Amino acid sequence: MSDQNDDVFGEDEDEAARDFDRLGDVLYQRIAAFAEEEDVDDEILPALLLRLSLSFSRRVEARPLLSGRG
Repeated sequence: MSDQNDDVFGEDEDEAARDFDRLGDVLYQRIAAFAEEEDVDDEILPALLLRLSLSFSRRVEARPLLSGRG
């Protein structure tokens, strides 16, 4: 077992949680603006976001492999 602290946010958890919420709000606003500008149907937007989320997840997981670490 690792001796590392499993707390993702560390000592500044409240500040990190507020920042996380703020970033979520900003992202929501930008996605809503994009959907309006591109006339994206409300029914398809969640599927697009899911696809994007999976793509980002795969990219993050591949980083150590691409850099030779891991």
